[in-house]
Amino acid sequence: MTNHEELDDKLKQYRSGNLEISSLSSWVKDNSNIISTLLSRTAFLKLKQRNPTKALIERLGSGCNCNDIFKEGHFDSRSDYDQCESKINNAKSLGILSNIQEPSWVNSPKGEIGAAGFYCCQSCGGLWKILLPERASSGSWSRIA
Repeated sequence: MTNHEELDDKLKQYRSGNLEISSLSSWVKDNSNIISTLLSRTAFLKLKQRNPTKALIERLGSGCNCNDIFKEGHFDSRSDYDQCESKINNAKSLGILSNIQEPSWVNSPKGEIGAAGFYCCQSCGGLWKILLPERASSGSWSRIA
């Protein structure tokens, strides 16, 4: 197994819940010289600090049509949320996305309010989060892994 494949395998195991953060962190510590060459500096440093989100997206998040469902980021209006929800429902009906439970490793950013829905891409395994609009928040659509 190449270094690239081993890193991707560890990240996939973590994303699926089959590898605890402590085990991933230990493996990263033991292999940091190699891993630092496979990730951007930001993703590597976050991974060393037990925050693998950037590494998950960087290594496992490209080249799939799930990236085109709706633009990532905060919704500008309720209409944007409605369009995103419609596109998610269409992707679900086409078998591109499926609903999942909130992954145990997800930590919501400080100050984030509102209910959230979580989805998995059936092609690449990417994980997505929709934050529903609340009084003070317009909601958002983002890839979390």
